[in-house]
Parts: sequence; C-alpha cells; structure tokens
Amino acid sequence: MADCFRGPEQLEAQTAARALGFIPRCAFRKAGAELRHLDEKPSSAFAEAIRTLLWSLRLEFGQARTKVVLITSAQPGEGKTTIASSLAATQGRAGKKVLLIDADLRRPAVHERFGHSRSPGLVDYLSGQCTPGQIHNHNEAMPGVSVISAG
Repeated sequence: MADCFRGPEQLEAQTAARALGFIPRCAFRKAGAELRHLDEKPSSAFAEAIRTLLWSLRLEFGQARTKVVLITSAQPGEGKTTIASSLAATQGRAGKKVLLIDADLRRPAVHERFGHSRSPGLVDYLSGQCTPGQIHNHNEAMPGVSVISAG
C-alpha cells in the first residue's frame, strides 16, 4: 500500500475530502530554504503548486468572511511548516497582510524560517507572561508578513 496519494482523484476516491491542491515533495535541507526557493525559482513546480493552492483557497471560500487557514497533518515531517510559511510569504509578496501563528508546540520551526527568536511567543502570551505586542514579529524582508512564534 502506498504511503501517499498520487493525485486528487485518488484522494477523493478514498476519503470524503475534496483536494484543494497537491504540493510536490521537495527536499529543503535548511530552515527557510523554501522561501529562498520561491524567490529564486518562481516558475518551479513547488512555487506553482503554492500559487495554485492559494487560488484554490480563494475559489473555495470566495467572498466569504473566512480569513483563517489551518495547516495540519497526522505526522511530523509532512510539510506543515513548509506549506504555511510558503503560503504566508507568497501572500506577503503579493501585497497582502498575513499573520502566521506557529502553534506547533512540540516542534516549532516558523521562527527559524523568518529569522525570529522562539520566545516570547504564543505560549508566553497564553500563560500571561507577555502582551500581544511583545509576541508580534515583523520581517523587513517581507513587509506584509507578521509572525507569532510558538514561544
């Protein structure tokens, strides 16, 4: 039995879910490599898949007031941080305002992608140790993207 789906038809046939996009497997070795890849190779299969996923999300939700996207998976290492960071960076570069919140408390990595410290972050705020303004990180390289680290 395969450990992945090979296309949207296979996913939809075996689950009750509708596929919004498929991202090719990429071997990014260092934190933030996917963000550099998006800049350096904007016509790559990975960059195109990220843009396609963004369009699918727009078509799915249309003019709805939904402005929150949750990226999750069943196991570590399946690409949650890579996808979330790439979506945020792509939107930020397109002039949109994005707040990326790292809620992965076991293996947080968003802070590394965007060059921020892990703390203070979400856990520090939720435990009353800091204010929202203290956990909100801006990135000069990506003006539209703000990050809240896990803490």
